[in-house]
Amino acid sequence: MHRLILLATILVALLVASPAAASDNANNWHIHDGGTADGHAPIGFFPSILGVSEAQYLLDPAVCPNATDKVLLGPSGVNANQVVRSGVCMTSSYIIQLRTQDASRPAPAGWTLGSSSGSLNTYVQLTELP
Repeated sequence: MHRLILLATILVALLVASPAAASDNANNWHIHDGGTADGHAPIGFFPSILGVSEAQYLLDPAVCPNATDKVLLGPSGVNANQVVRSGVCMTSSYIIQLRTQDASRPAPAGWTLGSSSGSLNTYVQLTELP
């Protein structure tokens, strides 16, 4: 029960803090809308993981805190048991958790493969908002 309350509190805080567009807080957020200006990023795999067309996706693109793109590497680089990148993005309908790790490791329980690149897999976990 405590975890559910904590999760609900975090989700509300993220929704209240998330900007409607990257320009609202360009120093801390980016938006995956395919734009090329500061604060904009490629669309990437977001339409496919959300199960919508690119046109539908662009009506409500994912916004992410810039920290999502920061890697979690120690001074000696990646080891086999280390998560390489972890973060969160959101649309008005979903919280999108992201986790990138060595492809030789099994998927985390409850997560879905979002993309593969070289020796890394990125997994996603979607939480639909009410």
